[in-house]
Amino acid sequence: MKANYRIIKIGKKYFPQSRFQHVVTTEKGDIQPIHDWIYFKNVHGEDQWFNTYEDALDACIEDEDTEVFDEITDFTAQVNLITALMYYRKGDAEKALEIIDNLLDNEKKIAKSTVREVKFNKIFITFMTKDVQEGEKLIRELNDDEMSILRSCKTTIAIRTYILYIGLIEKSYSEIQYALSKKKKAAERLNPGEALKEINLIDSAVQKVKDTYPNIDKKAE
Repeated sequence: MKANYRIIKIGKKYFPQSRFQHVVTTEKGDIQPIHDWIYFKNVHGEDQWFNTYEDALDACIEDEDTEVFDEITDFTAQVNLITALMYYRKGDAEKALEIIDNLLDNEKKIAKSTVREVKFNKIFITFMTKDVQEGEKLIRELNDDEMSILRSCKTTIAIRTYILYIGLIEKSYSEIQYALSKKKKAAERLNPGEALKEINLIDSAVQKVKDTYPNIDKKAE
């Protein structure tokens, strides 16, 4: 397969309003190969060629900022959550949960929507890396509004968390299929790089359920 995509650095003089400095481009120089104006802050493999657009995106998500803010505001909470997920993807779930627990200790300083995302991500990481009972305990601690939003599966975060809950606790394959039916629409709300990361996390949630209950898709409900 011919390598058709690469990552290049762009100058501020061309995009003075952008804080991003990299784009994915094609061999012909087209910087809109699939999606519109895709920018990345940090990348591995600058000026390297990749076989697929997804491979190029993968190279862009490996080298992310690792700053953790001590002073918690809604903005810094969102940044810290991104960093926590980076640690999780790199295999350091304990560090990810440490960052998340600090955010929850300061939840009065954070918007309700951000707190909800922090809680959902804690549940997700707990189900993925610890005993099922620990994840179930966190689910039971959600209030009615949070549980309703989780079940609605309108965001990729809710989808992957709901899949683990409904698969590992309720063992409902039909509800997993319901959640997955929402994946495309939810991912379309994200930028392409973030969407790719979230889809990978959703896929890992499905695999976790299948590994735990190999016959869940054959279970009569």
